[in-house]
Amino acid sequence: MTMPSRLLILSLCVLFLPSPSAAQEAVVIAEQERLQKELQVLAGRAAWDGVERIYNQLLILESKGALVTYAEHMIGAQAAQQRGDVSNTRTRLEAALVQWQTETASNWLTDINNNFGQVTITLPSRSRSRATLQAQEMPFESERRFAIDFAQRELTAESSFEGYLPVGVYQIGVHTFTVTTA
Repeated sequence: MTMPSRLLILSLCVLFLPSPSAAQEAVVIAEQERLQKELQVLAGRAAWDGVERIYNQLLILESKGALVTYAEHMIGAQAAQQRGDVSNTRTRLEAALVQWQTETASNWLTDINNNFGQVTITLPSRSRSRATLQAQEMPFESERRFAIDFAQRELTAESSFEGYLPVGVYQIGVHTFTVTTA
């Protein structure tokens, strides 16, 4: 074989090799499929901490070109709600609604907007361990109680909370405040 024909064959072989971006895309797709399956299994078991972990991994993959689906955003919203994290529940519902305007997601978001208010609470660091967030009337609905518990955990850990609480009157120590919708 002559030198020019060897170069031609080598050049043709290089042309048909998968590009690094195509190979990288295949890895992202395979990882996305694995995570989607795991998310479904964990959601079916109501293993919300695991769902939260997998959902966050899907969000990282989204920055690499993957698409987090409507269903995945809705499952992520359920996980956030089970933790009491109304801010992330809202964010995930809004992301789901960008992809598909459903009555389920729309009604859920409307319920949050009508029954929760945004708050910012900052405690002096010396009172962190003693500060207890108390609702004047504890709500009956579990997702509303979860939101109060979530806020309390954040206050204990961080001395602050920025997020949503159910509409109502609250007390921390001697301080009383009212949460209303916007």
